[in-house]
Amino acid sequence: MPEPRLVEDGWLASHLGKPCFHLSGDVARISAGGHELAARLSAPKIFVDAKVDVSDTATVRSVQSLGFQLIDTAVRFTAPRGACAGPFSADVGFATADMAAAVGGIAERSFVHDRFHRDPAIPLAAANAVKRSWALNYFAGKRGDWMVVVCRDGRPVGFLQLLRSQTDDLVIDLIAVDRDYRRGGIARAMIAFAVANCRGDGRLVVGTQVANVASVRLYENIGFRLDAAHYVLHHHGSSSC
Repeated sequence: MPEPRLVEDGWLASHLGKPCFHLSGDVARISAGGHELAARLSAPKIFVDAKVDVSDTATVRSVQSLGFQLIDTAVRFTAPRGACAGPFSADVGFATADMAAAVGGIAERSFVHDRFHRDPAIPLAAANAVKRSWALNYFAGKRGDWMVVVCRDGRPVGFLQLLRSQTDDLVIDLIAVDRDYRRGGIARAMIAFAVANCRGDGRLVVGTQVANVASVRLYENIGFRLDAAHYVLHHHGSSSC
């Protein structure tokens, strides 16, 4: 594996108000005092995240020795497209530009279990803004290949943001349904619409959190199966050590 390094994320920095990085490479090579990255992590104002396979306990220990805190256990599910096919009604379709504000509002108020909301060092307003901006990036042409929405009374009440991977997989990047419309089959209908209308021959791929039991049950009921699990760890500079 390549040497460990910090990959800067300017977009995330604009929301958290400090330099943000992703820790990549062979993290196990870092020791608390024997690598230049250890010194960089001692900065008082910095955010770094790391993702480690749950089976790699040695790397988990190495990362935690640097002051990273375990925030989340992320799980990935995959399914053949055919397993997720199904009916959908006429109120399901692709998003249009005039829906941006409504979709952004759904994203801003719908998430609880993701790593930004679970991290006590990240203010709620900042975590909400990350999700809002994430969804709005689709309308700005910055992220996402498709967005599916469900409308009721002429306004979106749920959305599904999708990516097409280099291996032709259809990746569920972000999905949310307004609280008043949950448990009504909207998420399932949006996924079925995507299967029928988003081109590609690969699998369906989605990530969620172990703590998000409702989402795990939904994906398993639709036909997804567990494919991978990773610990997600955060570092907030010297204040987190």
